[in-house]
Amino acid sequence: MEEVKHKPSKPIGPKIAKVRNLRGMSQEELGKKLGGISKSAVSRLEQNETLEDELLTKVCSALDVTEEGLKNLDEDLALYLTANFYDNCNINASAGNSSYGTFIFNSIEEISKIYEKQLQTIRDELRKELKNKDK
Repeated sequence: MEEVKHKPSKPIGPKIAKVRNLRGMSQEELGKKLGGISKSAVSRLEQNETLEDELLTKVCSALDVTEEGLKNLDEDLALYLTANFYDNCNINASAGNSSYGTFIFNSIEEISKIYEKQLQTIRDELRKELKNKDK
């Protein structure tokens, strides 16, 4: 039986490292969650282009992310979400049972729509203020 490997648009290993770092998890901690593998084995894992589906499932479980979320991880978007989370830390952005929060990955189109709505709201507020000043 042929083993199916996930072939992402970008290497999966660096995405694993990125999520691990965002979770505040060391390579040793991830290794323990993956059944006691060594730090160097985790390091090699984080350099892989692809992963077997079974291993990908274990890694996602250990990192508390979905396979789809990890496969579709956009590093720039992850940085935006992280910065936005800390800028708005009074908002509870976590969902589920994870003490590290839940990652939400949106497409560029969704983010553009959100920004457009925010921009329109700001424009409306400015128009309202300008009308009030003219009175």
